[in-house]
Amino acid sequence: MKHLRKITYLVLVLAMVLTLVACGGEKTPQQGSETPAGNETPAGNETPAAAGKIAKLGLGKVVSLAKSGEIGEEGGSAQEDTTVVAAGFDADGKIVSVSIDVAQNKAKLEKGGAFGFDVAASGKSKKELGADYGMVGRSEIKKEWFEQAEALEKYWVGKTVDEVMKMEVKERDEAHKAVPASPDLTSSVTITIDGYQNALKDAFDNAVEVKTPAEKVGLGLVSGFGHGTKAAEGENGSKVQFETYMSAVAVDADGKIAAVVIDTAQNTVAYTTDGKLAPEFKAEGTTKKVLKEEYGMKKASKIGKEWYEQIEALEAHLIGKTAEEVAGLKLEEGKAVDLASSVTISVGGYQAVVGEAVKNAK
Repeated sequence: MKHLRKITYLVLVLAMVLTLVACGGEKTPQQGSETPAGNETPAGNETPAAAGKIAKLGLGKVVSLAKSGEIGEEGGSAQEDTTVVAAGFDADGKIVSVSIDVAQNKAKLEKGGAFGFDVAASGKSKKELGADYGMVGRSEIKKEWFEQAEALEKYWVGKTVDEVMKMEVKERDEAHKAVPASPDLTSSVTITIDGYQNALKDAFDNAVEVKTPAEKVGLGLVSGFGHGTKAAEGENGSKVQFETYMSAVAVDADGKIAAVVIDTAQNTVAYTTDGKLAPEFKAEGTTKKVLKEEYGMKKASKIGKEWYEQIEALEAHLIGKTAEEVAGLKLEEGKAVDLASSVTISVGGYQAVVGEAVKNAK
């Protein structure tokens, strides 16, 4: 029931997204927690090299659970940081369009493993939080996270991934080991960028061909807690399952999808009954597409297909559709009727995140 409620909520999110597109509205953000920028120096503005038409689309991700901690006398918390980049590349590998975002979700745990958070809550990404992320008040350059991310995106356009990876950086402190050192960015970007660089490289390495003309690229994120989230009970410790749906789209002049990539980061932080991180805990998370056969759906699938095979079939089905048409797919019990032989997973969450990506296309 919990899972069905969550998918229903995600579909409602998509409906709200489409309404916002029509009205030009924005989401209401809430408080964030990233360490603010330190000392900065004035900078100039660099004119990026010209890029060609969008030839490839990539969705890159870096998933970390490293900030999760043990549960002590005063409780503790589990946290997942999913850094995601959507990028369009031209035939020469230059960046035509790029969007960076982070789903930073945290679950508070009370002493004994009881939940101090709403399991049904949906998270907001750093860009969705906007000014309420809370960095600007502590930043010497008085710029919020989303402003710094947008400045970095603009700087990357026209560059190759190799050029981005070779950017000059400096270590500001233990938490900021790769702050841009270029005079062109020191007054606009003081967050550490290594995670964004690595996500961009992942996007390039796994990019798909854009076979029809496309003018914009968009990124969508929808996150919350998965069905594997369970409070401590008896001989079992607490489990917090983070679930982030993500999508990159390339759209044409009419708003139709020319290419789409979908993935899901589903990672669990498990605890022992005495509040320790379980032996199987890994600081580095992953995604369902990266896991491929290791995800283990094929044996339980009535059509004998793994998750990544089903999502690729869904991606192919969405080519040529608008966000409204994606939202209007005919469903029965959350499953796409027209894809019964190739897709048996529930698609509501993917409809929502693709719609979000189309809305955000630039």
